[in-house]
Amino acid sequence: SCCLQRESSLQGSHQRAVRKVSFSPCDRYLASAGFDSCIVVYKLNSGDYEEVNKLEGQESEIKCCEFSPSAEYLASCSRDKTVWFWQMDEEEDLTVASILQPHTQDVKFVKWHPYEECLVSCSYDCSIVFYRLDGDEWIVQQRIENAHDSTVWCCDFSDDGKALATVGADGIIKIWSNCWNGTSVATSKWEKVIEHQVTKRWPLYTVSWSKISGLLAVGGGDSFLRIFRVLSSKGAETFEELYSVKWRRADINCLHWNPKKPDYLAVGSDDGLVQVLCMGV
Repeated sequence: SCCLQRESSLQGSHQRAVRKVSFSPCDRYLASAGFDSCIVVYKLNSGDYEEVNKLEGQESEIKCCEFSPSAEYLASCSRDKTVWFWQMDEEEDLTVASILQPHTQDVKFVKWHPYEECLVSCSYDCSIVFYRLDGDEWIVQQRIENAHDSTVWCCDFSDDGKALATVGADGIIKIWSNCWNGTSVATSKWEKVIEHQVTKRWPLYTVSWSKISGLLAVGGGDSFLRIFRVLSSKGAETFEELYSVKWRRADINCLHWNPKKPDYLAVGSDDGLVQVLCMGV
């Protein structure tokens, strides 16, 4: 059995819906992104999180934010088509490092590479964009037009960072591989290696790639939770569907594998529920 106990209640910081929350890798900071165009940063103090900064500047709803693996940077994206990079200084304040607008529409999601300073963004314009640090500035490393036939909603990296999974409103899951240039992932190019039509009618909103088991969890507008494994044989890769279940007649908006327990998966859905499942796969 599991018991959830409330440790902190952070109220009054946002005036509208909170879309995304992100812990820093060191656990000292928590950032929240809201539809009020603000990012609020909280710091752990005597066992509780307290608001220490409110980051403003983006002109519309902020859809996502996430700390980098080094915790030096925080990335955010917005309906205003921009991706912002915030850098933490020696006084532990976050200031704007770069503002980029490689997308032509609403930016839905940002995700950091697991071990390099490399970021990817997903957008309503059907593209995905990779970014890297060039000196003191963030630049676009690669833009993949028409990565999906409709909105790209979410992405996640494999444990080794050599592959990226994306899902979109076209009902397809795709795997992109890093074409290693002998230097770094951040300066290498990415190309599609495999895709699978999960559903022809409904959008896929979320994907989570387990860093332990290597399994992919996928959910979306058809209310099905699906678990896949990527198989490699004779140089070719295929998807194997291990599990599929109708989820409470509600859209599945978010999935996340537990980083320590390979069978545990958190599910967030349109019916207001957050549940933790033990998959037993």
